[in-house]
Amino acid sequence: MTLEKSEILYRGWHIEPFAIPGGDGTWQGTCEIRKLDGTSSDSALAVLGSVVRKTKKDAISDICEQARHVIDSSCAFPYVTEESFREIKDMQEN
Repeated sequence: MTLEKSEILYRGWHIEPFAIPGGDGTWQGTCEIRKLDGTSSDSALAVLGSVVRKTKKDAISDICEQARHVIDSSCAFPYVTEESFREIKDMQEN
């Protein structure tokens, strides 16, 4: 199995989505969200859950849209703690 990863820059954050084929012809998309931390290495904000879609393109597109919402929320609330991040993520999933 070949795993293709790409990186998207959004509002100073790196969205790293990828999709894995399912056994039933579906695709499971997930991603990491990272922000460059000055001169040090990247630090992960989150690894999002996953979405299951009929095509690879749809899986990547939908997980990236979720990532953009999480980034927008963290920009709206710049002092996000791990606990408040979980609350923001829960709000977005509902």
